[in-house]
Amino acid sequence: MPSLSWSFWDIFNNSNLKNDIINNYGDIRDYEYLNKCITKFKPDILFHLAAQPIVLDSYTNSKFTFETNFNGTLNILESAKKSKIKSTIIITTDKVYKNINKFNQKFSENDTLGGSDPYSTSKVTAESLVECYYNNYFKDSKLGLASARAGNVIGGGDFAEDRLIPDIIRAHSTNSALTLRNPEATRPWQHVI
Repeated sequence: MPSLSWSFWDIFNNSNLKNDIINNYGDIRDYEYLNKCITKFKPDILFHLAAQPIVLDSYTNSKFTFETNFNGTLNILESAKKSKIKSTIIITTDKVYKNINKFNQKFSENDTLGGSDPYSTSKVTAESLVECYYNNYFKDSKLGLASARAGNVIGGGDFAEDRLIPDIIRAHSTNSALTLRNPEATRPWQHVI
């Protein structure tokens, strides 16, 4: 199973944020710990961004990917329901759309969902969970629930393998050639500071 330890490059550890905010570090798959933290903190708004986010890793660690992305989302939704969080926002991915490999294909929120690899499939199932929980537990309550589909979010602190910007930085710092896995791909980009 992949490690949950924080990397040396992690921006949280390399800043003094740990001195200024409350931090609970745990495994999103551990419902008891997660629910205890949420119940104790009592947030008004909960953003769920925890995931196994690397597509290539999902092929070699498919069970871990599904447990993290599906069960982790299930745990968040169940705890948000139980704790009556005012607003819960589940962040998934633009990889939830059925990709027919059409040149210059652009997706919209109304496109058909469908995953062909473990990562995208695990995120499609997370979207299904959000819809299920919304229709059965949130829709007729005063509690908000929504999903947002982000694609290629970059920012400080992400030095994961198989990420374009970290790969460029690593290639430059080691004076080695950069290999682009899919040079013809068109992708949306978002930068988070």
